[in-house]
Amino acid sequence: MVHPSHSLANQTVSIYELSNEDFIYRERGSSTLDLLEAIFYTFNAPLPKSGLQMQGLHESIKVVEAGYGMTLAPSNSVIESISKGKLARVFIEHADIQQSLFICTRKSDIVEHPFIQYLKAHLGRLN
Repeated sequence: MVHPSHSLANQTVSIYELSNEDFIYRERGSSTLDLLEAIFYTFNAPLPKSGLQMQGLHESIKVVEAGYGMTLAPSNSVIESISKGKLARVFIEHADIQQSLFICTRKSDIVEHPFIQYLKAHLGRLN
């Protein structure tokens, strides 16, 4: 994700081009940081320059909305910012980034929790 005025906004680029950009990193132990590192290692590309390291997804998104750097964020976390023109996507050639969401329930639950019903009904249209 980048600010809409960023030169890579709505562009398709190679992973190597991102290595030169200021990146907003997440904190150590974050699954988002682990995913980011795995993507660059998979392509044998150098990690992007560290612009800032933020504690939390919301904070990272707000920094990018303010016009500083770029970050990796789940689509369901930024869909509203994109629709309001606060953020733009950067598409990466040959990289289909997917992250799994696991929902665990108790076998003894007879009725499905309303939150799980909501997730099932709404997650499919966030892609």
